[in-house]
Amino acid sequence: MKTTTITTPISLHSHSVSEIFRAIRVRNYRLFFYGQLTSMVGTWMQSMVQSWLVYRLTGSALWLGVITFVMQGTAFFTSPVAGYIVDRTDRRKLLIWIEVGSMIQAFLLAALVFTGTIRIWQLAVLSALLGVANSFESTTRHSFAFDLVGRADLSSAIGLNSVTINLSRVIGPSIAGALIALLGTGGEGWCFVINGASFLAVIFCLALMREEELHTHRGPKTTEAPSGFVHQLTLGLRYVQENTQIRDLLLFTTFMSFVGFPYAVIMPFIATQTLHGGANTLGWLTGTLGVGALFGGLSASRPRKGTQAIWRKILSDLFFLGFSLVILGLSRSMTLSMCAATALGFFLMGSFPLVNSTIQTLVDDSVRGRVVSLYTMSFLGAGPLGSLVMGSLTDGIGVQKATIGCGVFCVLSALAAFYGRRSEQAKPI
Repeated sequence: MKTTTITTPISLHSHSVSEIFRAIRVRNYRLFFYGQLTSMVGTWMQSMVQSWLVYRLTGSALWLGVITFVMQGTAFFTSPVAGYIVDRTDRRKLLIWIEVGSMIQAFLLAALVFTGTIRIWQLAVLSALLGVANSFESTTRHSFAFDLVGRADLSSAIGLNSVTINLSRVIGPSIAGALIALLGTGGEGWCFVINGASFLAVIFCLALMREEELHTHRGPKTTEAPSGFVHQLTLGLRYVQENTQIRDLLLFTTFMSFVGFPYAVIMPFIATQTLHGGANTLGWLTGTLGVGALFGGLSASRPRKGTQAIWRKILSDLFFLGFSLVILGLSRSMTLSMCAATALGFFLMGSFPLVNSTIQTLVDDSVRGRVVSLYTMSFLGAGPLGSLVMGSLTDGIGVQKATIGCGVFCVLSALAAFYGRRSEQAKPI
């Protein structure tokens, strides 16, 4: 298969900030955007509350890592199946069923909390089920962006997806923290109820879409003979192996996820042990992280001319991500910790939209679902492993030393990668 090389400015990244919103003019995408924004607020409420619930039930950073590993680990292993199905299924209808399943999971959590029967093993089982749903949802949602707007406005749709996720990351945890502070354990249950109800918005908006206006593409090209799951997965892996641009970007996403996403493990301990607060403090920290993530996602839409510019951007994000973690680990002040969390969100989420949009620009439509599933696996697989490591370190040496150590590791890794790439480019051809 032909490998594409980025040698000219990528039009996808030459949009101004205002052009990010071009996809809104498409009716189907407009519906999807509003439905997703509503649902994502509930999703981030549940994410924050679940971390708090694990902390309340166990008081263990390791258990926080285990729950994250269970949820994202199941998502990792089911993502290849999701990619195979997404390439051959009506993505709109598939998304509807996924949202229904996620809604049921949220209502079950709410019922267990309200009845006072919630146990850590139940949370682990329900997290595993949510992980399966998330693997299908993430792969389908990223691939569905092409169906909604086509190639012309694909960059805008991906940029708006980042805005949706990160704006809701600001709103959701803040509401969740306030509800728990106001209602105690009852607030946890109501957060799960709100999340469950929020899925109705997506289902309703998906049902209102005009099917004839979708840019659909299903299955392999006509020159490719039909074959089974294993063969199709192999074709997707071979495609990535031959396309070195996509392969290297997936490797970077894997590493960034391993060192970045375990922030969810340390945040409850920063809020309680370092800052001597509670759920409301955790909500503020998570909310400010979301503010940074929102602007970080927008920063990814600035012009990036060629491969070197893209790698300068993502490696600098890794460097400053590490610096932010060091500051967060050293801080004893709520104000400084919120500033560090804002920077953490900015540099963590500043790279993923750029990587995603670059991959989706390079990939052939016939393997889009399978390649997107590998992108999903790159962060769903590395994130849980990082959470387990961070949980073990936090229980063993304390949250501050673990956070600082992770930050230093990020800084050194970014410097090594930067000088490694520069040395490679300096070699004579």
